[in-house]
Amino acid sequence: MEDRVSATAAAAAAGSDPSRKISKAPSFSLSLQPRTTYVIQIPKDQIFAVPPPEHAKIVERHRNEKKSSSQTTSACCSSRCVSWTIAAFVVIAAIVEVSFAIAHALIQPKPPVILINRLNAKNLTSFNVAVTVKDDGKMGISPDGNGDVTLMYRNVEIGSGRFPGVRVGVGQTKAVGLRLKWVGKGKMPTAVKASVADKKGKAPVSLSLMMRIPVVMSASGVKSRSKEIDVNCKLRVSSLGAIRGVVTSQKCQVKFL
Repeated sequence: MEDRVSATAAAAAAGSDPSRKISKAPSFSLSLQPRTTYVIQIPKDQIFAVPPPEHAKIVERHRNEKKSSSQTTSACCSSRCVSWTIAAFVVIAAIVEVSFAIAHALIQPKPPVILINRLNAKNLTSFNVAVTVKDDGKMGISPDGNGDVTLMYRNVEIGSGRFPGVRVGVGQTKAVGLRLKWVGKGKMPTAVKASVADKKGKAPVSLSLMMRIPVVMSASGVKSRSKEIDVNCKLRVSSLGAIRGVVTSQKCQVKFL
Protein backbone atom coordinates (compact mmCIF):
# COMPACT_ATOMS: atom_id res chain seq x y z
CA MET A 1 0.00 0.00 0.00
CA GLU A 2 2.75 2.36 0.86
CA ASP A 3 4.56 1.48 -2.33
CA ARG A 4 1.57 2.49 -4.50
CA VAL A 5 1.23 5.81 -2.64
CA SER A 6 4.88 6.60 -3.13
CA ALA A 7 4.72 5.92 -6.84
CA THR A 8 1.73 8.17 -7.20
CA ALA A 9 3.45 10.89 -5.28
CA ALA A 10 6.52 10.63 -7.45
CA ALA A 11 4.45 10.94 -10.57
CA ALA A 12 2.72 14.00 -9.20
CA ALA A 13 6.00 15.55 -8.25
CA ALA A 14 7.34 15.03 -11.73
CA GLY A 15 4.30 16.67 -13.29
CA SER A 16 4.63 19.67 -11.10
CA ASP A 17 8.30 20.32 -12.06
CA PRO A 18 8.36 23.28 -14.37
CA SER A 19 11.84 22.47 -15.74
CA ARG A 20 10.63 19.39 -17.42
CA LYS A 21 8.69 19.68 -20.74
CA ILE A 22 6.59 17.15 -22.39
CA SER A 23 7.27 16.80 -26.15
CA LYS A 24 4.38 17.41 -28.52
CA ALA A 25 3.39 15.18 -31.49
CA PRO A 26 5.02 16.08 -34.82
CA SER A 27 3.03 18.02 -37.43
CA PHE A 28 2.32 16.33 -40.76
CA SER A 29 0.91 19.35 -42.66
CA LEU A 30 1.94 19.47 -46.48
CA SER A 31 2.78 22.72 -48.25
CA LEU A 32 0.89 23.28 -51.53
CA GLN A 33 3.23 24.06 -54.51
CA PRO A 34 2.24 25.17 -58.09
CA ARG A 35 1.93 22.43 -60.66
CA THR A 36 4.75 22.09 -63.28
CA THR A 37 4.34 20.43 -66.70
CA TYR A 38 7.24 18.40 -68.04
CA VAL A 39 7.55 17.33 -71.71
CA ILE A 40 9.38 14.10 -72.11
CA GLN A 41 10.63 13.40 -75.69
CA ILE A 42 10.98 9.78 -76.44
CA PRO A 43 13.01 9.19 -79.69
CA LYS A 44 11.13 7.22 -82.25
CA ASP A 45 12.67 4.43 -84.12
CA GLN A 46 14.13 5.66 -87.47
CA ILE A 47 12.90 3.58 -90.35
CA PHE A 48 14.75 3.87 -93.70
CA ALA A 49 12.65 2.77 -96.62
CA VAL A 50 14.23 1.97 -100.00
CA PRO A 51 12.19 3.63 -102.82
CA PRO A 52 11.04 1.49 -105.67
CA PRO A 53 13.28 1.41 -108.81
CA GLU A 54 10.70 3.31 -110.87
CA HIS A 55 11.05 6.29 -108.51
CA ALA A 56 14.77 6.48 -109.26
CA LYS A 57 14.02 6.45 -112.99
CA ILE A 58 11.54 9.32 -112.60
CA VAL A 59 14.07 11.39 -110.64
CA GLU A 60 16.77 10.73 -113.23
CA ARG A 61 14.39 11.70 -116.05
CA HIS A 62 13.56 15.00 -114.37
CA ARG A 63 17.24 15.69 -113.77
CA ASN A 64 18.10 15.10 -117.43
CA GLU A 65 15.19 17.31 -118.54
CA LYS A 66 16.44 20.19 -116.36
CA LYS A 67 19.98 19.77 -117.65
CA SER A 68 18.93 19.74 -121.31
CA SER A 69 16.62 22.70 -120.69
CA SER A 70 19.46 24.74 -119.15
CA GLN A 71 21.79 23.84 -122.04
CA THR A 72 19.15 24.83 -124.58
CA THR A 73 18.55 28.11 -122.79
CA SER A 74 22.27 28.95 -122.69
CA ALA A 75 22.65 28.05 -126.37
CA CYS A 76 19.70 30.25 -127.26
CA CYS A 77 21.18 33.12 -125.26
CA SER A 78 24.55 32.71 -127.00
CA SER A 79 23.02 32.59 -130.49
CA ARG A 80 20.82 35.57 -129.65
CA CYS A 81 23.85 37.58 -128.48
CA VAL A 82 25.74 36.73 -131.67
CA SER A 83 22.76 37.73 -133.79
CA TRP A 84 22.41 41.06 -132.00
CA THR A 85 26.14 41.74 -132.39
CA ILE A 86 26.05 41.02 -136.12
CA ALA A 87 22.94 43.16 -136.52
CA ALA A 88 24.63 46.05 -134.68
CA PHE A 89 27.68 45.85 -136.96
CA VAL A 90 25.46 45.76 -140.04
CA VAL A 91 23.53 48.82 -138.87
CA ILE A 92 26.73 50.75 -138.10
CA ALA A 93 28.23 49.82 -141.48
CA ALA A 94 25.03 50.90 -143.23
CA ILE A 95 25.05 54.25 -141.40
CA VAL A 96 28.70 54.85 -142.34
CA GLU A 97 28.04 53.91 -145.97
CA VAL A 98 25.00 56.17 -146.20
CA SER A 99 26.93 59.04 -144.62
CA PHE A 100 29.77 58.57 -147.07
CA ALA A 101 27.35 58.38 -150.01
CA ILE A 102 25.80 61.68 -148.94
CA ALA A 103 29.23 63.27 -148.57
CA HIS A 104 30.25 61.83 -151.96
CA ALA A 105 27.14 63.34 -153.56
CA LEU A 106 27.69 66.73 -151.98
CA ILE A 107 31.46 66.78 -152.46
CA GLN A 108 32.56 65.48 -155.85
CA PRO A 109 35.95 63.77 -155.36
CA LYS A 110 38.84 64.84 -157.54
CA PRO A 111 41.77 62.63 -158.51
CA PRO A 112 45.07 63.58 -156.88
CA VAL A 113 47.73 65.58 -158.69
CA ILE A 114 50.80 63.49 -159.66
CA LEU A 115 54.14 65.16 -160.38
CA ILE A 116 57.44 63.54 -161.38
CA ASN A 117 60.29 65.43 -159.71
CA ARG A 118 63.29 63.48 -160.98
CA LEU A 119 64.26 60.20 -162.62
CA ASN A 120 67.66 58.55 -162.95
CA ALA A 121 69.18 55.14 -163.53
CA LYS A 122 71.50 53.17 -161.26
CA ASN A 123 74.08 50.71 -162.61
CA LEU A 124 71.92 49.81 -165.61
CA THR A 125 69.80 47.61 -163.31
CA SER A 126 67.21 49.91 -161.79
CA PHE A 127 65.59 53.35 -161.96
CA ASN A 128 64.86 55.77 -159.12
CA VAL A 129 61.78 57.96 -159.47
CA ALA A 130 60.78 60.78 -157.10
CA VAL A 131 57.02 61.43 -157.19
CA THR A 132 54.81 63.98 -155.45
CA VAL A 133 51.18 63.17 -154.63
CA LYS A 134 48.91 66.11 -153.84
CA ASP A 135 45.28 65.91 -152.77
CA ASP A 136 43.53 68.75 -154.55
CA GLY A 137 39.95 68.02 -153.48
CA LYS A 138 37.83 68.05 -150.35
CA MET A 139 38.16 64.33 -149.67
CA GLY A 140 41.30 62.48 -148.62
CA ILE A 141 42.60 60.11 -151.32
CA SER A 142 45.36 57.74 -150.22
CA PRO A 143 47.15 55.03 -152.27
CA ASP A 144 46.82 51.68 -150.48
CA GLY A 145 50.13 50.12 -151.55
CA ASN A 146 49.11 47.80 -154.40
CA GLY A 147 49.76 50.05 -157.39
CA ASP A 148 51.57 48.98 -160.56
CA VAL A 149 54.19 51.26 -162.16
CA THR A 150 55.65 50.83 -165.64
CA LEU A 151 58.42 52.86 -167.31
CA MET A 152 58.53 52.75 -171.09
CA TYR A 153 60.72 54.08 -173.88
CA ARG A 154 58.43 54.45 -176.87
CA ASN A 155 56.71 51.04 -176.93
CA VAL A 156 59.40 49.14 -175.02
CA GLU A 157 58.98 48.42 -171.32
CA ILE A 158 62.27 49.10 -169.54
CA GLY A 159 61.27 49.31 -165.86
CA SER A 160 58.61 47.97 -163.50
CA GLY A 161 57.77 48.33 -159.82
CA ARG A 162 55.15 48.95 -157.16
CA PHE A 163 53.57 52.13 -155.85
CA PRO A 164 53.74 52.08 -152.02
CA GLY A 165 50.92 52.97 -149.68
CA VAL A 166 50.86 56.51 -148.35
CA ARG A 167 48.29 58.47 -146.38
CA VAL A 168 47.37 61.79 -147.97
CA GLY A 169 44.92 64.01 -146.10
CA VAL A 170 42.69 66.70 -147.56
CA GLY A 171 44.89 69.36 -149.19
CA GLN A 172 48.12 67.58 -148.21
CA THR A 173 51.18 66.83 -150.35
CA LYS A 174 53.36 63.76 -149.87
CA ALA A 175 56.65 62.78 -151.51
CA VAL A 176 56.95 59.15 -152.63
CA GLY A 177 60.08 57.33 -153.79
CA LEU A 178 59.78 54.57 -156.40
CA ARG A 179 62.37 51.96 -157.31
CA LEU A 180 61.85 50.27 -160.67
CA LYS A 181 63.77 47.22 -161.83
CA TRP A 182 65.15 46.88 -165.33
CA VAL A 183 62.86 44.45 -167.15
CA GLY A 184 63.81 45.06 -170.78
CA LYS A 185 64.18 41.91 -172.82
CA GLY A 186 67.30 41.79 -174.92
CA LYS A 187 69.48 44.85 -175.30
CA MET A 188 68.68 48.23 -173.80
CA PRO A 189 67.53 50.78 -176.42
CA THR A 190 70.43 52.85 -177.74
CA ALA A 191 68.98 56.21 -176.68
CA VAL A 192 68.33 54.95 -173.14
CA LYS A 193 71.79 53.42 -172.88
CA ALA A 194 73.40 56.68 -174.04
CA SER A 195 71.39 58.70 -171.54
CA VAL A 196 72.34 56.32 -168.71
CA ALA A 197 76.01 56.68 -169.63
CA ASP A 198 75.83 60.49 -169.66
CA LYS A 199 76.67 62.20 -166.35
CA LYS A 200 76.50 65.83 -167.49
CA GLY A 201 72.90 66.14 -168.62
CA LYS A 202 73.69 66.25 -172.35
CA ALA A 203 71.77 63.13 -173.43
CA PRO A 204 68.09 63.85 -172.87
CA VAL A 205 65.54 61.12 -173.44
CA SER A 206 61.75 61.03 -173.64
CA LEU A 207 59.95 58.40 -171.56
CA SER A 208 56.46 57.38 -170.49
CA LEU A 209 55.57 56.57 -166.89
CA MET A 210 52.26 54.76 -166.42
CA MET A 211 50.67 53.88 -163.11
CA ARG A 212 47.49 52.19 -161.98
CA ILE A 213 46.98 52.86 -158.27
CA PRO A 214 44.15 51.72 -155.98
CA VAL A 215 43.20 54.54 -153.62
CA VAL A 216 41.02 54.79 -150.51
CA MET A 217 38.84 57.86 -150.13
CA SER A 218 38.01 59.30 -146.73
CA ALA A 219 35.66 62.00 -145.47
CA SER A 220 35.91 63.46 -141.95
CA GLY A 221 38.52 60.85 -141.08
CA VAL A 222 36.26 57.90 -142.00
CA LYS A 223 37.62 55.56 -144.68
CA SER A 224 35.13 54.02 -147.03
CA ARG A 225 35.02 53.62 -150.78
CA SER A 226 37.97 52.38 -152.85
CA LYS A 227 38.71 53.30 -156.44
CA GLU A 228 41.54 53.08 -158.94
CA ILE A 229 43.28 55.96 -160.60
CA ASP A 230 45.03 55.74 -163.94
CA VAL A 231 48.16 57.89 -164.37
CA ASN A 232 49.85 58.47 -167.72
CA CYS A 233 52.85 60.82 -167.70
CA LYS A 234 54.83 61.89 -170.76
CA LEU A 235 58.13 63.32 -169.61
CA ARG A 236 61.57 64.31 -170.81
CA VAL A 237 64.68 63.82 -168.66
CA SER A 238 67.93 65.74 -169.11
CA SER A 239 70.05 62.66 -168.39
CA LEU A 240 69.41 59.27 -166.81
CA GLY A 241 73.03 58.96 -165.70
CA ALA A 242 73.12 62.15 -163.64
CA ILE A 243 72.79 61.83 -159.88
CA ARG A 244 69.77 64.09 -160.01
CA GLY A 245 68.02 63.34 -163.27
CA VAL A 246 66.18 66.56 -163.95
CA VAL A 247 62.72 66.31 -165.50
CA THR A 248 62.68 69.17 -167.99
CA SER A 249 59.08 68.70 -169.11
CA GLN A 250 56.10 66.54 -168.21
CA LYS A 251 52.42 66.14 -168.83
CA CYS A 252 50.49 63.84 -166.52
CA GLN A 253 46.89 62.79 -166.97
CA VAL A 254 45.17 61.37 -163.87
CA LYS A 255 41.63 60.00 -163.89
CA PHE A 256 39.38 57.65 -161.96
CA LEU A 257 38.64 54.30 -163.52
